[in-house]
Amino acid sequence: MKGFVKKGSIQIREDKFIARYYFQGRELSKSFLTEEQAGNQLIEWYQRERGNSLDPRDWSRDQPLGFKNQVALYLERKAHKRSIGHIKRHLSTACQHFRNQNVKTIHYAQIDDYLLSLNNMGHASKTVANYMGDLCAFLSWVCKRERIEMPEIPEYTYDLQWRNITDKETQQRVLDELERIAPAKIHFFVLMLSTYTDIRPIELLHVKEEDINLDLGLITVKYNKVPRQYKRIYLLDEDVDAIRNIPRGFPAQYFWRHPQEAPVTYRGKMIGVKIMERWWARACVNIGLHGVTLYPGTRHTSVSSLDPERAKIASGHSTDKAFQRYFIVSAEKKRTISRSLRGAVVRLERKRDENS
Repeated sequence: MKGFVKKGSIQIREDKFIARYYFQGRELSKSFLTEEQAGNQLIEWYQRERGNSLDPRDWSRDQPLGFKNQVALYLERKAHKRSIGHIKRHLSTACQHFRNQNVKTIHYAQIDDYLLSLNNMGHASKTVANYMGDLCAFLSWVCKRERIEMPEIPEYTYDLQWRNITDKETQQRVLDELERIAPAKIHFFVLMLSTYTDIRPIELLHVKEEDINLDLGLITVKYNKVPRQYKRIYLLDEDVDAIRNIPRGFPAQYFWRHPQEAPVTYRGKMIGVKIMERWWARACVNIGLHGVTLYPGTRHTSVSSLDPERAKIASGHSTDKAFQRYFIVSAEKKRTISRSLRGAVVRLERKRDENS
C-alpha cells in the first residue's frame, strides 16, 4: 500500500475530514464527517485506479457528466434543427426527473422509472414515444461523445390515434362553405390540401412567394420533415389562374401571410396552422359535420377515394425504400391525379382583399 500512501491523504479542517487523492496530475477531493468515511473513499479511489475504472470527471465539482450539463451541450448542437422546440420540451421533462445525475449511472431501472412517470402524466402513447425517442437520441449522443456504454432501453410501443375521415361529397360541401364564410386565401389553402395530397399543412404554409413559378405551373415546397428534400406541386391550370389573381408580395414573404390590416405583431407573418384548423372547424359546424379535423378531412379523405396505385402516388408515401428512391412520377401524371381529386373546375372569383 506504499503507492496508496503517496497518492492519498486525509486532511482535517474544522469538523470535516477531507480525502485527497492524486491521479494523472489532478487532485480528487471530497469531505466527510468521519475519518473512517474519508479513508474508505481513498481506498475506493485506489481500487478504481488499479482496475482502470477511475474517471476524474465523476468526482469533479462542476459535474461535467451531469445529465443537465450534458443536455445543455446537446441542445447547443441541435439548435439548427426545425424540431428544436420539441426536443427542448422533451429533454426539459427528462431533466426534472434525472436532475443532474451522472449519465454513467443512468441504467435500465432509472429509464424505466422515467417511462412510468410519463405514462402516469396521462400522455398518449405516441406522445410518450416522442419523449422517449428524444431521450434515446440524447443518450446515444452522450455515450459516443464521452465513450461510455449505452444503457439498455426499456421497450415502449404506441398506437396511432384513429383519424375520422369523410367522403368527397361532404368534403366539397365544407369547401363550398369555406368559400362562403372565409377569406379567399383560407379557402384556397384548404382547396390545395384537398387536391395536392402529398403536401402537409405546415409544409404548404411555409411556401414563400419566391417558391412559386407560374410560368412552369410549379410550386417548390422547401419545408420538409427531411431536410433538403424538396417537394413539387404541379399546379392545375385553374390554380395558376387563381394565384395570378391574388396580390403578390416580396419574394421572401410567405404566400399565406397575415394581411396589412392585421395587428402590427402579426402583419406580414405566416398564418398558423391553428387558424386554418379553426376556419375548417367553423365550416364543418355550419354543415353539421363533427369529429373530422383539417388534416383527415382534406388529405386522408382525398387519398381514400383513389385506388391503391394512384393513392400511393398522390400521398407521396411508400414503405419500399427502393421504390421511393427510383420511382419518379411525371408532372403530367400528377396533374391528372390532381384533376380527379378536384373534380369540376373550381374558379376563385371572389374578392381577395381580406388576406392579400
